[in-house]
Amino acid sequence: MKNCSKKMTVIRLTALGVCLLIGGLAVFFQPMVTQVSGPAQTWETVVIDPGHGGFDGGCIGVNGVYEKDINLSIAKVFNQLCMFMGYDTVMTRYTDTALCSGEITGSLRQQKIEDINNRLAILERQKNAVCVCIHQNKFTDSEQHGAQMFYGIQDPTSEGLAKSMQSAFVGQLQPDNTREIKRGDSSVYLLTQSPIPIVLSECGFLSNEEECEKLSGGEYQSQVAFTLLTGLVNWQSGVE
Repeated sequence: MKNCSKKMTVIRLTALGVCLLIGGLAVFFQPMVTQVSGPAQTWETVVIDPGHGGFDGGCIGVNGVYEKDINLSIAKVFNQLCMFMGYDTVMTRYTDTALCSGEITGSLRQQKIEDINNRLAILERQKNAVCVCIHQNKFTDSEQHGAQMFYGIQDPTSEGLAKSMQSAFVGQLQPDNTREIKRGDSSVYLLTQSPIPIVLSECGFLSNEEECEKLSGGEYQSQVAFTLLTGLVNWQSGVE
């Protein structure tokens, strides 16, 4: 009985911690939250796709951090925030793993193909859903910085979601961000094949020392996650 009691205490404390995190972020971004109004949400499920994972580390930051780890950390907070707002959520990965069998003896390319096909299969199974892919950017010019949204080509509503998320980043996290949203192309398979609305969020540049340092920290990761949520909710509520 004592062990059971301790377990319940831990669960309650964990739940309290999540609520305090969400509450703190809501206060921090209150001007953006209070403007959300309008019709009830029409998309019930959010598919959250933390880019890369497992054998595929993604790009490496100037401080040695792997993109896959930052993607997953942001995705986990975003997942909690979405559930708090009443969405059903589907995470394509919860841990540092790739979406392939792990038994492939073929090339790295074959493993990547299986991974991306499995991600697409998850999207294809969803009804009344929207997908947010979380990634980080890298460029040879270390001065480049700021988030940028790329949108899918199959569902035309993807563009509106990208605009809303880009606006949220500028409005509450990166006021000097002048980047424009871009239509997905063949370089990002999910953006050309997804049957549901989809946005790929490049949350920042790991090649920029200052931005990489921010993205490596839990506080900023939580702010990024809340910014993504704001963009999603504003889009569904018709807020420009």
